[in-house]
Amino acid sequence: MGSRPSEPRNPPRPSIFKERLALRLAWLGLAAVLVLSLAPFVLDSHLTKFAPQRSGAAAWLAKIGLLLAMALAIALSAWAGRRSERHAFLLTAVFVLLSAGMTAYHWYVVDQGWFEVQEGTQVVRYYHINWQRALYAAVLNHKPATHGEVWIPHIYRPLPYGFTRALERWLGDWTLACLSYRFFFTYWFIWACYHFARAFLPTKPALLTLAVLAVLYPLSVQYYMGQLTDPMSHAFFVLGLIAIIKDRWISLAALLTLGILAKETAVVLVPAYLVCAWCTGVPAFLRTALLGAIAVATFLAVRLPFGWAGDTYSLNGSQLMIEQNLGFGSPDLASSAPLYQNLFHPLLFIGIFLPLILKYWRTTDVRLKALFLTVTPLIFLSSLCFSWLYESRNYLPLLPLLTTMAQGPGRPIRRAN
Repeated sequence: MGSRPSEPRNPPRPSIFKERLALRLAWLGLAAVLVLSLAPFVLDSHLTKFAPQRSGAAAWLAKIGLLLAMALAIALSAWAGRRSERHAFLLTAVFVLLSAGMTAYHWYVVDQGWFEVQEGTQVVRYYHINWQRALYAAVLNHKPATHGEVWIPHIYRPLPYGFTRALERWLGDWTLACLSYRFFFTYWFIWACYHFARAFLPTKPALLTLAVLAVLYPLSVQYYMGQLTDPMSHAFFVLGLIAIIKDRWISLAALLTLGILAKETAVVLVPAYLVCAWCTGVPAFLRTALLGAIAVATFLAVRLPFGWAGDTYSLNGSQLMIEQNLGFGSPDLASSAPLYQNLFHPLLFIGIFLPLILKYWRTTDVRLKALFLTVTPLIFLSSLCFSWLYESRNYLPLLPLLTTMAQGPGRPIRRAN
């Protein structure tokens, strides 16, 4: 009898191939975002003007093309994740509906909003949309101040505005470009929130994270006039948290770079990585040093060419906000919210989770503990020092971490191959 052909002792598992494919798609997506976001600053010679409007068939073809591109990116993500999620396409539909709802709410409440100011004997109404358009032009043209408005630190956050400008040039419609950008990155923020929680929780408890997000989102945009930074910044931040818990430091380096180009708060991911990985020894410290160097280089690259001086004014366009947030600062910095909101919003977005987090602390995964002890106080302190505490949209990236811990996760979930 002839011998049977030998078989490999460890045949490749299909799940490993799928995971590698998903990672390649993710890297392709990040590269596309970077190229599209930076292209207008390099190639567009008319940044001082809004893109000319399209009409007729050209306008419809541009809209259909953008819709198909976004749908393809979302569908590829669902397809790549179908082996680890039994209902990947159903979950994708949930994410799409939620992101569409949040985008619609933002458009109706914030983008269409206004505020009134008493000027002499008259009450003057200022529309948010005009402020948004002025900010958009200031960031694209690197203008620290125009028409009495200070645009620092927004001018140091080019990626969201460059991406929207690329969409605007394609569509010929600034409003639709903003809505498309906001929907697309809100989707990835929601996707990241779910998958962060899903690393430690079954499907239904992980979905609770999104329910909490949906309930708190309207309050998070209650006291602001609308800017483009948050959806992209939040998405990259939570994706960075996922990279930390999975110990993918190269992916973290890429997300850190893109995150800082969207908003400098992403530097918090560097100490978060060290606190999670320090027990692995020297490699963790070397990688953290490299991540820190990347963060500093990216931070300075979008500041030094435009006159950044390194003082507090250059950081946030004003002085430190600690006294104002506590209610005894200079009256020159007027607030659009009553003082008690500076306590109410942190309590609502952070404080209500603390009793449950404390209850389950002993059985909580050590990586979640490390992230909580690092990221939560640093995000809060950044708001205390450089923002208003009631601007709770800054706390949204904390929700997947806090809601996951509040449900008492022990060992991470092992998904079926």
